[in-house]
Amino acid sequence: MIMEILFDITDVVGGKIGDCRNIGMVPAALGGRDLHFSAIGATVVIRDYQTDETIVTGYGWSAAMSKLADHYGVPVRVQCDPGVGGGPTRRMVGLWNPSHRA
Repeated sequence: MIMEILFDITDVVGGKIGDCRNIGMVPAALGGRDLHFSAIGATVVIRDYQTDETIVTGYGWSAAMSKLADHYGVPVRVQCDPGVGGGPTRRMVGLWNPSHRA
């Protein structure tokens, strides 16, 4: 099994990235954090779900996902739960690989 960070978009309530309800998981081997993304304007913020600690920020979706992949040294996969779609999800779903391996 390939180690990766997985984000699930569980609901979409509007047309912006910040309108996507989501949860992400860092593998236990890398610290086992629950993550959450949000957006402030064009800046995407990825935080620890329990502590609200900011892990990385990026100007734009792809930049934030790339920074997260680089931060942990593993790919980041974003997917939608079955039946969830619309809004910005089409441009959010995908796989971002780190620019280097840890």
